[in-house]
Amino acid sequence: NGTHAGDTALQIHGGSSGQHVVIGDNINLNASVAGNNMKTVLGNNAWLEVENNITLNSVSGANNTLYIGDALTDEQNHIRASRIIMSGAGDNKIIFNNNFSTQSNDGYVFNMQIIGDGSVEYQSGHTTLGLESDYSGDTLISGGLVTITHTRALGSNNITINTNANDPLQGLDIAGVGHYAFTNNMTGTGNATVSGDVIIFINKNTYAGKWNITGKAATSKDLLVSDNSFGTGTI
Repeated sequence: NGTHAGDTALQIHGGSSGQHVVIGDNINLNASVAGNNMKTVLGNNAWLEVENNITLNSVSGANNTLYIGDALTDEQNHIRASRIIMSGAGDNKIIFNNNFSTQSNDGYVFNMQIIGDGSVEYQSGHTTLGLESDYSGDTLISGGLVTITHTRALGSNNITINTNANDPLQGLDIAGVGHYAFTNNMTGTGNATVSGDVIIFINKNTYAGKWNITGKAATSKDLLVSDNSFGTGTI
């Protein structure tokens, strides 16, 4: 628990057979006083098994950040829990990093729901998400490639893509199949790829980056051309 102003840190890493952290209930990461900065790092081949939930809670004026992976390793982190729950009036954030190539098939596969009050950032490597999430904050892709096989894998709020605009292998890849609707508003000037089969259902999209359509992308018949479902970038 973060029970005082200043920094509080927890690190779990270096997992291998016989070096597992197993928790039979919830793991509760609390920034419980204003001014506390709680940081938890699950990196370098971490192996963590939680029977129920991983929870991040922060009071007003506190920060609680969970780092999943690190930019130096391309080994899969073995993190198992029912879901990650963010709660409280403070600033909760989850940050993903790995060293998987953006040209790898799946990269780091993360199949766990993220719900509650907080935001998510992707900084490096290649991360694939396959489950629906529901968190109140925004999503920032500042580096690497994020592949989603469920159109609600990044929650329902704004997605900002600020990757290198000259590198089409970074950014967001919407890989869901089944003609699903993608409804997140987008901002930024990076790259977005549609390798799946989706309906882009965004009203007044403000995204100014590039689109690379290798699958099938359609706009909803309920929106007008002037609604700019694809934003102002090139397709």
